[in-house]
Amino acid sequence: MRNFPVVLAGVVCIAGCAGRQAGLDVPPEGRGTPAVIRPITVIQGKVVLVNETLRYAVIDFSVGPQPRAGQILSAYRSGQKTGEVRMSREAQQGNAAADIVAGEVKVGDEVRVD
Repeated sequence: MRNFPVVLAGVVCIAGCAGRQAGLDVPPEGRGTPAVIRPITVIQGKVVLVNETLRYAVIDFSVGPQPRAGQILSAYRSGQKTGEVRMSREAQQGNAAADIVAGEVKVGDEVRVD
């Protein structure tokens, strides 16, 4: 019984090697080549100011990429879509202006591409 840990370690090692030969831990797209990991670049911002009269909002995009001018994004509150905004060219220090084109947008809403 003193050799039990050594035997157990050998069995685990052999099982691991057998799994590699079977290709269990190798990416399916290319046997023997490493997987390429690409970051997800989601355009997402948070509404920081809303002017109801002029129907525009200022959105903070300081965390990720900023959308292009004219791009339509959806506004979400508590996981429910509440409106849509069209991005303008006006942007400064991570904040961008957007016209409210549909629905309702309030401070604190999350804005993202559908």
